[in-house]
Amino acid sequence: MSQQGILQDLTTASADIETITGDGSTAVGPDSSHNINLVGGSSTTNDTDGITIVEDAGNNKLTVTLTNRQVGSGQTIGAVTADLITFGLGSTAGTYRFEIDVASFESTTPAGGGYSIDCTARTTGSAATIIATPFQDVDEDTVVLGAKVEIVASSNNIIVRATGVTALTINWLAKLDYIFVS
Repeated sequence: MSQQGILQDLTTASADIETITGDGSTAVGPDSSHNINLVGGSSTTNDTDGITIVEDAGNNKLTVTLTNRQVGSGQTIGAVTADLITFGLGSTAGTYRFEIDVASFESTTPAGGGYSIDCTARTTGSAATIIATPFQDVDEDTVVLGAKVEIVASSNNIIVRATGVTALTINWLAKLDYIFVS
């Protein structure tokens, strides 16, 4: 019999876990099947720890959320652009540091590419500015060498924008992580 998923301490008579408490200090107990459900997700919420645990005691659930991140995707058909992520900088003046990873895939050949971008942006609370030239590390198959990913400031947003290649359909996936100081 497997004991996977069962935590027991056999040193005392009542040592099984009775509750788990997340960031909100609310104890979450097990349901009638003795389960506490853990679910995950991601959020653009600024939390310097990079993770939050939110309790839902009524549903016997803890949600573990990776913060300070946004994910987006898109498709280019030909040499057109697709905005993969539009990240709003908010109304508080400050500086953001971004680490962005993008993957591309063209299924006919097949061919692909990978892009890592590090950049810094500042906001007045109403207008975004990219500080200096973003650093990029690019790995591409020969077929998709004309593709590119760039970071654009527009209004009070930072946009991760992909450009495709003539006569190719390319699927894109992007992940943005950030830190913020004001």
